[in-house]
Amino acid sequence: MKLEEQVRRGVAVIGQYDEFKLIPPLVRLLAAGEPVTVEQLAEAGGWTVGEVRAQLARQPSVEWDGAGRIVGFGLTLRPTPHRFMFDGRTVYGWCASDILTFSALLSTDGVAESTCPVTGRPIRAELTPESVRRVDPPRGGVRGAPRAAGRRRAGRDLQPRQLRQLARGRRGLAR
Repeated sequence: MKLEEQVRRGVAVIGQYDEFKLIPPLVRLLAAGEPVTVEQLAEAGGWTVGEVRAQLARQPSVEWDGAGRIVGFGLTLRPTPHRFMFDGRTVYGWCASDILTFSALLSTDGVAESTCPVTGRPIRAELTPESVRRVDPPRGGVRGAPRAAGRRRAGRDLQPRQLRQLARGRRGLAR
């Protein structure tokens, strides 16, 4: 599957499941570079604070700071090996497939970068909200890791944290 199709599918998944409904407004708020309060997220999404708290309580992977503000949920303010650069800013993603969706979610051009831990080679994709402009190395891509038997959680099946990245025919595993 072409990288552009993978990006389209990743963005489409976000709109299909209730547990992902917080992602678009939260990504936009976090992209400003500051932690986000529950109240800010509720206002941005048109929900009550109680609705947002209930939804976040069902998401054990949400990252919080010491002041009780959100610092990560797909997009994170904490540095990881997976970067997205746009408008002179850098934000991070939990995995390579996350950063590929940020251009569409933020409606901006950007560059997604990760590093293959096996080859040590950088993998870079220049993105627009509508397309993948360029990938370096040209044969670079992202492929989901095999699903563990019996696991049926939508988030894990559709956006696995461990991804195989292909760089010029050499395989590596990105975490």
